[in-house]
Amino acid sequence: MLVATTSSLNSGSLAIDSEDNIICVGFSDGSLGETSGGGGDAVIVKFDQSGSLIWLKQLGAVSSTPGGDASQYDYCMSVRTFNNEIFCAGMTKSDLGENNGDPNNLTFDSFVAKINSTGSLIWLKQLGSQTSTMGNDKTLNDKYLDIAIKDNGNIVCAGTTAGSVGEQNGGGYDVLVSEYSNFGDLLWLKQFGFNTILPNGDSSGSEECFGVSLDNFGNLTCVGTISAGSNFGEASGGNNDLFVIKMRSDGSSFPSSGGSSAAPTGSIADLAAYVQGGGTTNVSFSYADDVAVSTWKLEYAADGVNFSLLATDPTSPYSWAVPAVNTMASKLRITITDSDAQIIVARSA
Repeated sequence: MLVATTSSLNSGSLAIDSEDNIICVGFSDGSLGETSGGGGDAVIVKFDQSGSLIWLKQLGAVSSTPGGDASQYDYCMSVRTFNNEIFCAGMTKSDLGENNGDPNNLTFDSFVAKINSTGSLIWLKQLGSQTSTMGNDKTLNDKYLDIAIKDNGNIVCAGTTAGSVGEQNGGGYDVLVSEYSNFGDLLWLKQFGFNTILPNGDSSGSEECFGVSLDNFGNLTCVGTISAGSNFGEASGGNNDLFVIKMRSDGSSFPSSGGSSAAPTGSIADLAAYVQGGGTTNVSFSYADDVAVSTWKLEYAADGVNFSLLATDPTSPYSWAVPAVNTMASKLRITITDSDAQIIVARSA
């Protein structure tokens, strides 16, 4: 399926929803879905699995956005789906969500948006002049280049900033990572700038994160490029190097020494629920006990998404006896924390 236009149309990313529909995002300087707002407009397009166009959403001159202005350049760079809801992220010189961090609208702000399955905009958040952050200087370029969705529907955004959004800029562009709730609340923001550098590292050059993913434990992994003027733990190989950074689910760094190791060393396996007599279920598991465990939590989610506490310390080594009503047809999760209250292992089944 081709979308015909006399102006340029550029695709940035695509995703497949649970019904095998295809969602593409990008930007256009034409009037595909409505009159262009000017410059380039962010575009979200949904096709069915046979390639037929279902709907096209353009953030142009007609669409109502919280900031009310799409007259500059707006680009969608990444898209993901969750329960058939659509989440996209990118960069804007307009006032899509609020006033741009640059009063003259000459630089890009990061933005993230939630769109329902029929193409209606639910919310849009922009890192502009009105959003308070630790660094709180958003007059220079900051861009979201990729996103990932957590099991609870929260959105992790990754990209780069030339400003001091989370802390003082280290020089050039810094890695930028943040998390939003499913309702659009900014939960935390991390910038690898002047203060946050890896051991023996140097962030005085430019570092840009182009991709982010989540493991089974909710930990974040970012991949990108780093210029010859910087290093994340070793000397540059010359020109641009590739880097990979792993962070905890809350954006904090794994400690380089003390506490748990630089990566989780415990593991949970064979998590299973067996119905017992008397209306109880025995939840059993095996655990590689090579780290100091401070607390245990067993949680369940009847809908597979929203977890509630079911039990804490196991009733016997590596097992719980719990009411069967809470475990049948539910998703179970065990979470372990170390003595520093950092989550080191989480396993769902």
